[in-house]
Amino acid sequence: MRKSLVIAVAVIVLILPIAAQGQGSYPPGMVWRSPVVVQNMGDSTATVYVDYYRMADGRHVATATETFQLEPGRARAVRPYLNPDPNLADGMYSMVIRGTRPLAGVVNELATGREMAYNALEPGTRRVFLPNITKNYYGFNTPFYIQNSGETDAQVTIEFFDFNTGNRIDSARREIVLPPNVSYEYDPAVAPNSELPTNKQYAVVATAGPGQSIVGAVNQIGRDTDLAYSGFPAGGPTVYLPNMVKGYAGYITPAIIQNVGATTAYVNVEYYGFDGTYYPLAGKKNYELKPGRSLPERPWTYPDDVLPPNKQYSVVVRGQPGDELVAVVNQNRNLADHKDGSAYNGFNDGSQYIFLPNVVKGYYGYITPIVIQNVGEATATVTVRYFDFNTGTEWPNAGLKNYALAPGRSVAERPWTYSDAVLANNAQYSVVVEGAPGDKLVAIVNQVKPDSATDNSSAYEGFRCVAEYGCRR
Repeated sequence: MRKSLVIAVAVIVLILPIAAQGQGSYPPGMVWRSPVVVQNMGDSTATVYVDYYRMADGRHVATATETFQLEPGRARAVRPYLNPDPNLADGMYSMVIRGTRPLAGVVNELATGREMAYNALEPGTRRVFLPNITKNYYGFNTPFYIQNSGETDAQVTIEFFDFNTGNRIDSARREIVLPPNVSYEYDPAVAPNSELPTNKQYAVVATAGPGQSIVGAVNQIGRDTDLAYSGFPAGGPTVYLPNMVKGYAGYITPAIIQNVGATTAYVNVEYYGFDGTYYPLAGKKNYELKPGRSLPERPWTYPDDVLPPNKQYSVVVRGQPGDELVAVVNQNRNLADHKDGSAYNGFNDGSQYIFLPNVVKGYYGYITPIVIQNVGEATATVTVRYFDFNTGTEWPNAGLKNYALAPGRSVAERPWTYSDAVLANNAQYSVVVEGAPGDKLVAIVNQVKPDSATDNSSAYEGFRCVAEYGCRR
């Protein structure tokens, strides 16, 4: 019997592929490991419980349950592959992390020369929206996972919509039953063409029954690069994308924008340089996006006099009041000697405090640039605080302090630029980004191994903590 939650939002539900040998989309012979970094966003010590559910049969591996204490602001890595329980054999599992204070969590999916990451998810809603699902499209396949985050069996319908026409692909429709906490995998690579036509992009909607809740995540598996993102429970009239680039450091960043509402949306995309310059001719304008349809936004398609190359941009996607829009940004680099990719979800809103569970400076050769965007209507005052991953001690001289950030704009926070006396090298940190009261901020973290010739990069989104749940100050 699991201890009841003190705070409901402390439940984080996530999907955890541990090994992917022999599956259609994943390169054969590769073993995947999925460490999860958990951060206590609360203002007092949390008791944390970790439970595993085998995807093959839904069994709760009760003997493998992990329990630990986590001080405010502190982060800890949960490594399923180091769990000594013999019942936790190699395989694929869903995972549930519960705590007595609000928690954040990042799933890192690792294999030799391959890496992805996505955010752990709070208990969901009846629907999950997946803007970009592909079957052998430019070499990418996208196995996705739907997890029951409720307390009773979930009756789930999965529907595919053609990316270009918006038509539903009735042959691909699936109806499944999921016990509580258990996940289901759909791998387009092994679906017959008569069910799901190949060389195409799709938008997917998963719907549970009344009173039920589900969450989802997507792995985007390519020939040389892998990317992951979390499913969306809903959308909003505005989507904020902190980091899009045109050739910066060799990257391109296509965004996939989906209308998850019931009515046609009219979309405008706005680009702002990190220096605040607005580029009025770049971005789709008054684009008609019908319900369920997805729209690709590709910065590199604009002439250099419209959108200069080798720059970073913050982007705002605007619909009309009542519209429900979501977006995923894929960050891809395809150089002769280096290929990597990562993905992050766009934001519909921000908050005064943003929590980043895993930030590093040189740890195992990684660096983690942070991009912070002001999604409010007034200039925000931004402070970044670093806390030692192991001790919780703050490094007070590291991080931006009282930085003025104009509406819509983004700023980069780069841990490796601080001296070792200010921020120790070869170490992990948990980070809190703070604004002034009323500020609305969002942030992403890119986890990059610069000296690697293979895809050792991933990204995740910063976490919001609702004030009334006792967030750390």
